[in-house]
Amino acid sequence: MPLPKEVIVKVAENIKRAKSSLAELRDVVNDMRLSGLTTTEQDAEVKRLSEELRSLEIFYDRQKAKSS
Repeated sequence: MPLPKEVIVKVAENIKRAKSSLAELRDVVNDMRLSGLTTTEQDAEVKRLSEELRSLEIFYDRQKAKSS
C-alpha cells in the first residue's frame, strides 16, 4: 500500500533539505581536512549519512512509483 501523496511530497522536501545539509557538512569536513585536522570520525559520519540518504531516496522512488 503506497503512502498518501501528502506524505510523499513531505518525504521529497525532507530529501531535498537533507541533500543540502549533507553538502554543507561535506564542505566543513573538507575545510577541516585542508586545515590539517584529522577528519576520520567526520568522514565516517558523512559516509553513514550519505548511505542513509540514499536508502531514503530509494524508498521515496518506490513509493512515488506505487502512487502514480
